Amino acid sequence: MRLTIKQVVDYCHCPMYYKFKYEHPDLKTETINVLEKYDSDIHKTVYSFFGSIQNFEEPSLGALKRAFGKLWIGNRSAGQMLYSEPTSWRDTHNERRKRGINTLVGIYDNFKDNPGFPVVVNKEYQIQIHEDLTLTGTWEVIREVEIKGTKEIQIIDFKVQDKIHNRIHVDKDLEISAASLAFQEAFEMKEDRILYYGLEKNKIHNTSRGERDHEVLKHTVASVAKAIDQRLFYAAPGDKCYSCMYKGVCGNSLTVNTMI
Repeated sequence: MRLTIKQVVDYCHCPMYYKFKYEHPDLKTETINVLEKYDSDIHKTVYSFFGSIQNFEEPSLGALKRAFGKLWIGNRSAGQMLYSEPTSWRDTHNERRKRGINTLVGIYDNFKDNPGFPVVVNKEYQIQIHEDLTLTGTWEVIREVEIKGTKEIQIIDFKVQDKIHNRIHVDKDLEISAASLAFQEAFEMKEDRILYYGLEKNKIHNTSRGERDHEVLKHTVASVAKAIDQRLFYAAPGDKCYSCMYKGVCGNSLTVNTMI
């Protein structure tokens, strides 16, 4: 069995959310499609920024904006941009374009003076949890950078939906734990620092992972894999329901036998 770390995180978030997202793509609304595309395009643009540094090119805000524009606007004409009828201000392409540009300005300001050298950009890793279970994920950026005269190896994890910032969230994030464990297994060394970068709020949080965090990750992944294999899907009501992308279909679908 192979699971991605995002699948594990989504199942932990809410098993019914996992079921909707991975087993019922027909339930995706235009809003969900826009949010997922925005997340993907922002990440691809960030990768292009660090990829250019790998190629020994000077960091450029203009190049960042052009990369995002090519992804987000694509072949949409000016007429489509100006006169398309939005369903709400939150999911208009123009609103997301503005938010994306602000995000990229923050990236540029934070890394232009000391970007270091990106050793890894957008590269998949895998972890063998046990003999018949493999966890996969992506290192977004691993860089070597000099901080106050000392060279460091840093793992950077970028989050688009970064509305909640607290130590528990940052220090227990499973995606970061997985990236750390995969790095230590692949390179046979420990990273010096992990940066949790909240893109929309332009905030950087320092965190770290140890052996205990890695053991918790392995146990969680094994448990989630067993639950998915046994088809255990249930709703987990809470505050997260208010911002859930599937809140419009969840309540009704729970009464439909074919969805359970």
